[in-house]
Amino acid sequence: MAFAACGDNTELMPVDTVGTSRVLRRSVPLASNQTFDILFVIDDSPAMAPFATQLAANEREMIQLLTPMFGPDLHLGVITADPADGGKLRATTGADFLTTAIQFDFSVQTNVSGPLADAFVALADVGSAGGATTQPLAMAQAALALGANPGFRRDDAHLGVVFMTAGDDSSPGAVSDYANALHQLGTDPSDVAVGIASGPCNTSSLSAPEAPRLTAFAAQSPNRARHVAVCDDSFADLASSLLQLRRYAGGEQCIDEPLAMPLECSFWLEHRATSEQRIIEPCPESTSPCWSIVRDPMCSAEPHIGPKLVPFPFPETGVTEEIQCVVE
Repeated sequence: MAFAACGDNTELMPVDTVGTSRVLRRSVPLASNQTFDILFVIDDSPAMAPFATQLAANEREMIQLLTPMFGPDLHLGVITADPADGGKLRATTGADFLTTAIQFDFSVQTNVSGPLADAFVALADVGSAGGATTQPLAMAQAALALGANPGFRRDDAHLGVVFMTAGDDSSPGAVSDYANALHQLGTDPSDVAVGIASGPCNTSSLSAPEAPRLTAFAAQSPNRARHVAVCDDSFADLASSLLQLRRYAGGEQCIDEPLAMPLECSFWLEHRATSEQRIIEPCPESTSPCWSIVRDPMCSAEPHIGPKLVPFPFPETGVTEEIQCVVE
């Protein structure tokens, strides 16, 4: 899927369905591996107390962004950065982590009874009564170690790790060693992405010092890491690093010919084995699920555009994305 992960994401307005002349057709199989494991490592030291309200709002926003992007088969886990907790996943819903999966008809299956965002905010409410010395890198490594937290980390799943802290890392090992260990958890470097919310920052009500070790850790994952200020009102930019996982997993469907304007395109999903089709309507005329054509600098050929589907669907194999557009 050619999601616009960076650069100019200006959307071209889709209208109408295709005509019969000069029609461009693209058919792209969805990758079979649509599994994603995302671990949140959250500082629960006293330094986080002033951030409680803002952090809860940002966590809710994050899950609302991540669910449609990673809905195919998603595990969400939360640990603290406190070495006393040893990297053990938190559990507040009877399960050690949250799961969600979007089906072919875009229905959502999850292991929680209420809204997933509510469950995640409760899971991520780690408080601020932990130890003052935090080790987010060591705790992430412990949480993802073989045999730790059974069921959460899957060998074939793409992995995202998000750190949220008002301090820096005090883990005993070298930053490069933690980065290398994380990268080795994926079968390919593109299988792993990192997001960090930390200092330095200073607002009228919040402040956090520099975090040189975490900054160095992010630098170990070029093009697959995003670092934002923990004082920010929104952590939405953290999703852009995780979005790279979505791109690599879904494949690219770039359009390499100029399209007729106004746009005349149609988009559907198709089961090859059964020939079942699901027509997707354009955005914003339709609510989710819907599609649009966006400018995407990740598409190497002119005019650097591709389709964007929200939400990205299901883990089933044998499904293709089909798009037709009238070209100039």
